[in-house]
Amino acid sequence: MPALGSERPLAAVIAEVKEEARDFVQTRVHMLRFELRDKVRTWKIALPMAGCGLTLLVTAWLVFTAALIAILAAAFYPSRFAYFFALLIVGGAYGLGGGMCAAQAFRSVKSQRVLPERTVKVLKDDAEWLRSEARGRYERYA
Repeated sequence: MPALGSERPLAAVIAEVKEEARDFVQTRVHMLRFELRDKVRTWKIALPMAGCGLTLLVTAWLVFTAALIAILAAAFYPSRFAYFFALLIVGGAYGLGGGMCAAQAFRSVKSQRVLPERTVKVLKDDAEWLRSEARGRYERYA
């Protein structure tokens, strides 16, 4: 243990701890901002393209559906209910396929986390480091 006269003043120690804590928080906030900015940049590019693609796909899907219904209705043509049967078959097939796709999408989204994972991991590691430092200092002076 150092001699009593050679220790630094308490105010200097508190100022140093305060400065280190400020630097620590600033670093973590900067890291979080950078990670979130990167995610937002990706979304800004992807969302308009996804909207355009979705619009074109929906239009193509409607045209394809009309053609499919017309073909099925021709198969039932002598019947007055030809279009009813065609619509029923196509609607049932779409409902089954849509339900399966929606279930798969729900499982995929449920497994994905929204939190910025790298930042959370670093903060957890920092908390563990602080705990070990506090234990070590306590054991030294106990």
